[in-house]
Amino acid sequence: MKKTIIGIIICIVLATLLMGCGDNRDSLKNILKMYDTINEDMTSGEVTKKLGTPSSIKENTKASLVSYLYLDGALIVDFKDEKAVSKQIYYTSNNEKNILVGKQLGTEIEDLTSIITNIEEGMTLEEVVKILGDKYIETLSDWHYEYNAYTWYDKKENHVEIEFDKRGKVDYIYDIVTFSDAK
Repeated sequence: MKKTIIGIIICIVLATLLMGCGDNRDSLKNILKMYDTINEDMTSGEVTKKLGTPSSIKENTKASLVSYLYLDGALIVDFKDEKAVSKQIYYTSNNEKNILVGKQLGTEIEDLTSIITNIEEGMTLEEVVKILGDKYIETLSDWHYEYNAYTWYDKKENHVEIEFDKRGKVDYIYDIVTFSDAK
């Protein structure tokens, strides 16, 4: 009888641990899935229905924006006049949290610093992908100002964000953020 109770307790503990191991709500895959469900002009109610209650809500009265932060700020949806005007991902590599985005993406870039100089303003996304590869994340879609930003990682977990204007052309290339700076 005692062995049976101990066996049941061990099974319950193992099942609980296994369920915890499967919890990947903060994983890149889950964040991208959530990001992809948000569309222009969705109401805050529609977003909440799809993504659940945000971890926090911030108001910027000067810009007349309300920001819903999900997963402690890894995903942000901005609203103006109750309609979604942008969505952003703030998810970078972090040693303390054992987050390696480049590894999760399967990047093939050895070192961004050696090839980033080949990217120029006015290039299309397709031209940039020919140089940096197709392992990138759309990190911003701003429907109000009509631009998108994409981020590429190298195998050292350094990353660069590149903004594209409404014509789909490179508008701005940010400085490379080294993995040691990203903490």
